[in-house]
Amino acid sequence: MKFQSLKKQLTHRLEKTLYYGKLPKTERPSFPLTNVAVEFFNQYVGESLDRLCVEHASQFTKEACVNPTTIVLAIIYLERLASNPSYTSSVTPSQLFLVSILVASKYLQDEGCEDEVFNDEFAASFDIPLPDLNQLERDFIQALNWNLFASETEFFGALLGLEQKLALKQSTERNWMTYTEVDVLCDNSVLVGAKTVLLNQVVKVIAACLATYFAAITTLFVSAAVTTNVQPYLKSQLSPLHVPTVQNEFANPAFRDATEGTELQLLAEESNNRSNQTTTSTKVILCVSWIQQDFMKANVLLPKCDGLCPIPQLQPQFCIS
Repeated sequence: MKFQSLKKQLTHRLEKTLYYGKLPKTERPSFPLTNVAVEFFNQYVGESLDRLCVEHASQFTKEACVNPTTIVLAIIYLERLASNPSYTSSVTPSQLFLVSILVASKYLQDEGCEDEVFNDEFAASFDIPLPDLNQLERDFIQALNWNLFASETEFFGALLGLEQKLALKQSTERNWMTYTEVDVLCDNSVLVGAKTVLLNQVVKVIAACLATYFAAITTLFVSAAVTTNVQPYLKSQLSPLHVPTVQNEFANPAFRDATEGTELQLLAEESNNRSNQTTTSTKVILCVSWIQQDFMKANVLLPKCDGLCPIPQLQPQFCIS
């Protein structure tokens, strides 16, 4: 039951991340998976005129009923051969692709299984003589030093790298990403570490803000409580102070009447003084006007004087300045 559950989870994962959509009735890799696998094999072999083409690889994997887990295991073998450049330079990309798929299929589908692999079928699918294929298989196993086992960690690490390469390639071609592609590309040790650090910092900031908020609320309530309790105590301890003001004196009717009478008397005296000054000025002006008229009749000009009047009969205040 546990194996069936893991198989179901892996199948659902491969349908989404390897762009199957829906698994076909016969075993075959999806076209995006085949395309990326061809790029891997052409890259590891190096310079060669005999390049592995996508059409040839797609036709071969379809006829040989190659499943995606076989592709992943073949890529693991290819990465192990990167430390043996003498072997990778002695074979072509198409030969390396054929023999790695053959050995991975045999390792996963051992003798007695429903999908067991035979060399003659592979030779016919790839259009290569059977003796040459057998020799390629022996050389390949020797180059790997017979190390065909892949641990669970190694397998899923290679699968994740393949999924990320596929997601990046497909999203670049479309210029947009699906949720599955974003999830696959974010599943990285560096990104996971960065997300962990960022999450820790966010938690610290939130904790500091909450602590400050609760401290402010506590201070507010304490201040309100202290003010409420201290104010009645202060009122009971302090006696009311009597401050004499001018308003108390003005509130006395006798004082207010005396003050109003004094103000009215002062206003009356000031008005009389202004009236006397106005009357005196008017008299002086009329007197001067009469004197000027008398002198004009007598054809005598009244000279200017600077404070000294030449006519002794006139008072200084009657002179024209």
